[in-house]
Formats: sequence, C-alpha cells, structure tokens
Amino acid sequence: MCKQTVRLAQARAIKQGVLAGLGLGIVSVHNVALEMEVKRLAILDVASMPIIRHWYLVHRKDKRLSPVVQAFKDFILHEAKDMIESLTNHAEKKRSHTAQHGALKSHGLKRLNANRI
Repeated sequence: MCKQTVRLAQARAIKQGVLAGLGLGIVSVHNVALEMEVKRLAILDVASMPIIRHWYLVHRKDKRLSPVVQAFKDFILHEAKDMIESLTNHAEKKRSHTAQHGALKSHGLKRLNANRI
C-alpha cells in the first residue's frame, strides 16, 4: 500500500483539500465551525484527540512593558487558567453532543463521503 502525504500550513488550505476529497486533516475546531454547521465536514472521534498544545507568554527581558501590555500579561497569568478550563469543558460537551448525534467513529471512515456535500 502506497502512502502519500501532503503537509499544508494554513487551515484554509487544509479545509479545501478535505472538501475536495484528498483525505483527512487536523485543524482547530474554530477553523471548521461553519463547515460543520452546514454539514460539509464532520469531526472524527479519534483517541488521543484533541491535541493539547502548550502556549507561552514571552517578551523581551530588557524591554519595559507598557501599562496596557503589563495589564494584558497580568490578565493572562491570573485569569487564563480558568478561561482555558471553561473553554475545554465547553469543547468536551460539544464533542460529546456531536458524538451522540451521528459523529463518525474512527472505524467508520467510509461514512465520511456520505457526510460531505
């Protein structure tokens, strides 16, 4: 079996490739919300998904931060944890809802074309 892969960096290019029937893609759910709403794309229920990323707040050590930037930094450092947990819980509920209403299982890939317009 010959495996061919294409790596695309932009979410829009990935979506267009999947919509054209070229295969599967991994993108943020935020990038495919409209396509999911109109049932042009479906989320596969895949073990080890979603992919968790670690984000870092960085700035130049020798640069004095403006009051606005400092306020933003303080907000991120003190409030981000609760916001991320809230968003993660919301995404899990939405994923569970999608799974209960006909989302594809990883073993049911043949159904993908039926769900793609």
